[in-house]
Amino acid sequence: MDWVKPTQAFIEKWWAYVDWCLKAEIHAPVCQPFWSWAIGALLCIVILAVVWGAARFISYRIKLAAALRTEEARARIADEDTMRAHTWDGDKAYQTDVPTEEVERMIKAALVARANQGKPPPIV
Repeated sequence: MDWVKPTQAFIEKWWAYVDWCLKAEIHAPVCQPFWSWAIGALLCIVILAVVWGAARFISYRIKLAAALRTEEARARIADEDTMRAHTWDGDKAYQTDVPTEEVERMIKAALVARANQGKPPPIV
């Protein structure tokens, strides 16, 4: 804990210097480095804040443009032929004039063909 006293003395010296410069005239030659660093730090903070704000603004504008393009694409309506081609007509697929026995025979034949798929034909 030998380092505490020298560190405290160093901080106290700098605190006295800063306190004196804040109370003294701004053009005092001894305070010129303090004010240079203070103005430089403040300028850096302002520049960083402006850059951060500009980056956020640009990011929001890019996201807004993408959202507007997406909304426009969703609002676009296709012509009547395209809409008719993409509507559900699956209920019509099961309406047929073929008798039920014929449909059953066709399903069984398809199942047998699928089961025999990849097997060599029988030797006669």
